[in-house]
Amino acid sequence: MDRSFAAVAEEWWNQQKGTWTEDHANRVWTRLRDNTFPRIGQRPIAYLQPQDVIAIVRDIEERDAMMLRNGFYRIFAAFVAMPFRLANLLTIQRLS
Repeated sequence: MDRSFAAVAEEWWNQQKGTWTEDHANRVWTRLRDNTFPRIGQRPIAYLQPQDVIAIVRDIEERDAMMLRNGFYRIFAAFVAMPFRLANLLTIQRLS
C-alpha cells in the first residue's frame, strides 16, 4: 500500500505534537494542511519527485516561511526512516 504524503505527515505530526505546546502543534498542522496538502497531500510519498519537493520549498522560501520548510524536510526524513520505505522502493524498482 502506498502511503500519501498527508498520511505520513499526519503520522509525523502525531509523534511530534506531544513535544510542542498546543499552539505550536496547531500552527504546524495548519501550515502543512494549507501549504502542502493541496499540491501533494494525496499523492503517494514514495512517488514524489525531487521537482515536486523543490517547487514547494521554493514557494515557502519566497514567503520567508523557514519554519514550514524545516517541518517539510523533517517529514521526508521520518519517511525515509520508516520500515515500509524499503518495500516501496523494491516495488518501484520492479515496476521500472
